[in-house]
Amino acid sequence: PKGVKHRPVAHEETHLLLIEPSGTPNTGDAATAAQKDSI
Repeated sequence: PKGVKHRPVAHEETHLLLIEPSGTPNTGDAATAAQKDSI
């Protein structure tokens, strides 16, 4: 909610499975349009 500090926390070990479409660019892939050269 607006005005509430975002502080995600887990009191026990947590696992996360991220599922993305097969064409999603990855920072380990060759240069892509999604890549940012400067931060």
